[in-house]
Amino acid sequence: MRNVKRFWQRIYLEKFGLKVNFSKLIIPKSYDPQDYFIVLMPKNLSLEKILKVMEKEFGFWFYTDVKNLKSIFDKKDLKVRKNSLAVFKRSIHPEIELINNEELSAFQKEKKFINIIESALLELMFFYQSGGHLDSEKETVCFSTVDLDGYPAVTFWDKAKKEFSIFFLEEESMLDDRMEIYSREKVYEK
Repeated sequence: MRNVKRFWQRIYLEKFGLKVNFSKLIIPKSYDPQDYFIVLMPKNLSLEKILKVMEKEFGFWFYTDVKNLKSIFDKKDLKVRKNSLAVFKRSIHPEIELINNEELSAFQKEKKFINIIESALLELMFFYQSGGHLDSEKETVCFSTVDLDGYPAVTFWDKAKKEFSIFFLEEESMLDDRMEIYSREKVYEK
């Protein structure tokens, strides 16, 4: 379990210039890297900082400048509030076919899912471990992060453009082809 903490501490030091201490975070005994991903996050890490690191490493796309994030996201979604960790199922699977915004709201309250900061950090982790990209076959809906209209963020690796992309799943796109929604379920957080 120390290796997990050291791995994340090294990423934050080398890529973000942050010296972090995760000694008080307890990794669940049931954590198995074959079945789960784990993300460790330091207090005050911002989405803006993560996206700037991504831009240096391999590029990312978002429909507006990173400086405009406050006009798109709820303030709580832009920064990590305390040293924390989250564990996710490694597999990504279709959750449900959504029809409208009301069904989406009910679904978001039903389970815990990955948020935009966790998804971006997971992409960085996967890249640093394997040199590859995580969500290159299917888009991952970050049900725990919504825009100011209530639509969830979506992240994926765009193979053609070779960049990490973020957009929002709007009701109109959910109605097109009754699309299947993929996400990463959060099984533990502290």
